[in-house]
Amino acid sequence: MNGLKIILAGAALLALTAGAAMATPQLKTSLSTQGVYDSNPLMRHVNPQELWGSKTSLRLGFEQDMPTSSYNIAGWVDNNLYDRGRFNSVDFGGEGRLALRTQRLETALALKAVHDTTLTREISDVGLAPDKAIRRTVFEGGPEIRYALSERGSLGLEANARVARYDGTYFTDYHTISAAPSYAYSFSERVTGLLGARWRRYESDEGPDHRVDSAGPFVGVRSALTERLHFQARYGHEASRHKVAGLPDRAWKWNYVFASDLSYKSEQSEVKLGGMRAQQSYANGQDSLLTTVFAEGRHRFDPYFSVRGFLRYQFSDAGDTVLGDVDRVYAGRLGLFYHVTKTVDLTASYSYRNEKLRGAPQTAQRHAVFLGLAWQPEVDL
Repeated sequence: MNGLKIILAGAALLALTAGAAMATPQLKTSLSTQGVYDSNPLMRHVNPQELWGSKTSLRLGFEQDMPTSSYNIAGWVDNNLYDRGRFNSVDFGGEGRLALRTQRLETALALKAVHDTTLTREISDVGLAPDKAIRRTVFEGGPEIRYALSERGSLGLEANARVARYDGTYFTDYHTISAAPSYAYSFSERVTGLLGARWRRYESDEGPDHRVDSAGPFVGVRSALTERLHFQARYGHEASRHKVAGLPDRAWKWNYVFASDLSYKSEQSEVKLGGMRAQQSYANGQDSLLTTVFAEGRHRFDPYFSVRGFLRYQFSDAGDTVLGDVDRVYAGRLGLFYHVTKTVDLTASYSYRNEKLRGAPQTAQRHAVFLGLAWQPEVDL
């Protein structure tokens, strides 16, 4: 009952805030509940524990697009109840983006705040196995700026800051900050080239001070191959250095990084294939290169049935990781949706995750099944 009160209070606060900010936004909302079975929620390599329970979620979003500005704001609350009470939690968060446009200048500010648990949010349990979900608070945000020098060329800047805090001593608090200036040139209506540089710093906020700096140039391209098929890629070289209090400084090391994807969209289907290699922060006070390859998509068979799913494979750079860091992960999810009405869905999904930590002889596996009901209307206020 307390969880329901928190859900309703959070929804009311979000609605009043967004309603005061804009006069005629579009409201997007969803209310869902689902039964959950999880074979290994803590991703333990030995003696996994099953979890049965339910998850009730409320999501509210407001958005509006105007000639010289646009905004969207969204918030969510999850009430999680399980047969093992120490995993019960009320998780909540919100995010928003405000964009302003003039003839030459485009600016935007994005912010996000989350207070949840580490039950399924961390990429790895990094060798730590607390017998409960740990509370986590994350703040993240930054500006996006682009100034048109001419009809074809423009200067841009993207910056981001992230702060992560964990209850207790199992995980390590940390923060990151990054900035990426760039120059974009439109060769045609369909092809744009990109030239820029990126700097990033990771720093642990408790325990032995661990700092990772990385910086380097990159080139990129965005292309609308057809009206439905789009491609973008970014490739760069970054020099990185680890500094740990009490240990000799490591030498700078050059690494290649990239991010690319190919996406297809039609009235019935959406498919995206891609990959990336970038610095990844972990909750054990480490930061290293992580390579990800993924495929995701959805398809609507008819007015009543649709399917969504993803596949993902990840592996870390052995030179930057320590014992207990993630070695490799592969995961996937498949969900089926029966659209009872335009706003009511019956849902069923299955997810699988297989993980190996560096130095661990065994792998950890996780099977999860979700059965639920969702209501998601859209309202013009």
